[in-house]
Amino acid sequence: MTEVYKLHRNDADITSKESTKEMDVTRMEKIVYDVIDNYGTSGCIQDDVLRDLDSYSYSTVTARFKALEEKKMIVRCEHTRKGKSGRRQRIMMSKRFHDGKDIYWKDERIAKINTKATYSPHSKYFDEVQAIYTSTASSYQEFKNKFISNGGVIWE
Repeated sequence: MTEVYKLHRNDADITSKESTKEMDVTRMEKIVYDVIDNYGTSGCIQDDVLRDLDSYSYSTVTARFKALEEKKMIVRCEHTRKGKSGRRQRIMMSKRFHDGKDIYWKDERIAKINTKATYSPHSKYFDEVQAIYTSTASSYQEFKNKFISNGGVIWE
């Protein structure tokens, strides 16, 4: 369990300090972990987690990232994705998906496609990009083989 003193700022108001003592931190950490874990090898950014847990406050959700990282349950990767503000956010994923996988193939392939075409439903790359977002493949080669066998076209 995360120590209570880590759940509020040192200069926080007494009401904030009291409310952190009443929080079920273990439950909230599990909720946040489950969301991150559900993203599998593609990982997620902070905006993804906040969107999925929109019934919780920003600080309730984001405070769990550090605790989960300290417990070695999640990894904040060096790679980033653009958030809704336009700024880059580090990709997070559960440790079990991070270890030993080719986890960045999605970002690399989409970046390559973005150098060739703008994102549009009329683009010849549209079907591939949509399939990449929902793919559970652990490598581009695995994705490519399955996509082609299902009638998809890879434009080089």
